[in-house]
Amino acid sequence: MVKRVRAKGNRSASDDFADIGTREDRQDLLVELEDALGISKENLDEHISTHSEIFYQVGKIVAVLASRRDKEKQNRDNVESQVDLNIRQQALSDSIKITEREIDARKNLNKEVQESRDAVLDLGEEINIWGALKEAYGHRNYMLKEITALYVTEYYATQSAGDGNKYKGVQADRGREAMSGERKRRSANS
Repeated sequence: MVKRVRAKGNRSASDDFADIGTREDRQDLLVELEDALGISKENLDEHISTHSEIFYQVGKIVAVLASRRDKEKQNRDNVESQVDLNIRQQALSDSIKITEREIDARKNLNKEVQESRDAVLDLGEEINIWGALKEAYGHRNYMLKEITALYVTEYYATQSAGDGNKYKGVQADRGREAMSGERKRRSANS
């Protein structure tokens, strides 16, 4: 069974929703969930009974990461605005004329701006990976339905094997009738 990411300590339900562990915890869980994607006929009942919980857990992680990325984008915009303002104020106090290009260049070289941009990109990458896993679990759901249907069909086919001779007899009778009808048709045309 796949472990759950849970909040620790005295936290409310909303805190529990937002707590999806550290990036390292999520990486360990990602590997575990990727390994759990496979389906075996021997464990079909377990796969079916745990699938919705796992799908929810992956979806929750995607949603929380998307929310964190959106917050990080706001933070990035704030950092860029503050750095832009600082560059302009410094140029004004030094009585230096500065172009928009120079301001953008200085802003792009600023360590805080680079770090905030990297944080947004890192979260975007993680969302894409978890999103792919969520999509894979969606496909797994379809495969569980198909494999279950095949398994049930096979089960009932083997259960009614005693009636197989009766079915074969009916098929043979139909075949003989069809051949007889074809012979009559040929002889009528001759």
